[in-house]
Amino acid sequence: GGAGVVLFGTVAASGIRNLSSVDYTGNMNLIIVATSLAFGMIPVVSPTFYDAFPSWFQTIFHSGISSAAVMAVLLNLLFNEFRLGNSAQPSVFAAKPIRYLTSDQARDLQDGDTFVGGKLVDCDGDEVPVVPVTKVEEVRHGIECGALTCTDEIAAIVALDTEHAEPAAPADPGRAAGDGSTGEDGARLT
Repeated sequence: GGAGVVLFGTVAASGIRNLSSVDYTGNMNLIIVATSLAFGMIPVVSPTFYDAFPSWFQTIFHSGISSAAVMAVLLNLLFNEFRLGNSAQPSVFAAKPIRYLTSDQARDLQDGDTFVGGKLVDCDGDEVPVVPVTKVEEVRHGIECGALTCTDEIAAIVALDTEHAEPAAPADPGRAAGDGSTGEDGARLT
């Protein structure tokens, strides 16, 4: 009796040690472990659960150890080995979107320009407003005629326009980077 307790305790401890070294990020390993443990608990919690199944099935699944092992192997094959339906790129919920600047946007950046908190800041620490394409001509005209003399006035016009505008459709992900801070939906005026 005591040797059996030590033997199975050692096997359980070894299994727990192995599970602690498994990488659970970016794959379905957590689901595999959780489901396998749940299937291993079924014969313990409800011994009559498999009584309606064929006798060969009962022989395998009435043991919690074999039930959990079979489920772990099958789920591992399904999720980690067979790549049907699994792309090299994870889903949009798991993958970070690809970001980039167009050459026109990069050419408009000047020496000392940096991005701080998602906003473009010039070398003097002043925020450079991002002007939507629909407002570029209005802002350009305001600068040329002297009505707009600082970036705060430009930001006010852009903010006024966005308050009255309907929510914009999501930007084409292939057009440019980020959340609007890089000028993908507008032009940078200097």
